[in-house]
Amino acid sequence: MKRTEKSEILEKAAFHGLDHAFIFSKGYSSNFEISPYTKREETMSKILCTMLTNFVKNGDPSTTRFSWPIFSGNSSQYVSLDVPLKLLEGEIHFPDAQFWNTEAELITRYVSKDSETDLDPDADLTNEERVQLSAYRRSWYALWVLVIILSLLIWAFVGYCAYYKSKSPRNRPYDNILISKPN
Repeated sequence: MKRTEKSEILEKAAFHGLDHAFIFSKGYSSNFEISPYTKREETMSKILCTMLTNFVKNGDPSTTRFSWPIFSGNSSQYVSLDVPLKLLEGEIHFPDAQFWNTEAELITRYVSKDSETDLDPDADLTNEERVQLSAYRRSWYALWVLVIILSLLIWAFVGYCAYYKSKSPRNRPYDNILISKPN
């Protein structure tokens, strides 16, 4: 992914791994590049590097200009990682928490509460999903049959080569060597 001045995608939202380009390099990561690296992004890079270094050294990510408060379960403050750093009041807003709620519900459907009852993971599948699953299973079995056939062919070839080598005239005992005995 490459951001230019015309594209504002990266300025509106952060995604997993975006911090790597600010911490480990000057705007480049293995899967995307921030180009051009602006003054604001350079400032963010310095802030993140300083905070990470302080946290590793002291267990406190605070910088000289910003004091990161110690977390407590009763606190309703959180830090916004932006230029400048801000301490915000209120609960952290998770806009995509519904995804995890739905995911947890789906997982609990397939995890049995007691070990005696096993739930059928295929029970809630549609016909199309069953066809796809069946095709996947058939292809998996076909792959293993192919692997077994190839391994048998390879071993047969190795056996043939060993047999052929043993029948080679070069491997016969020498019977034409005469040794003269001194009298």
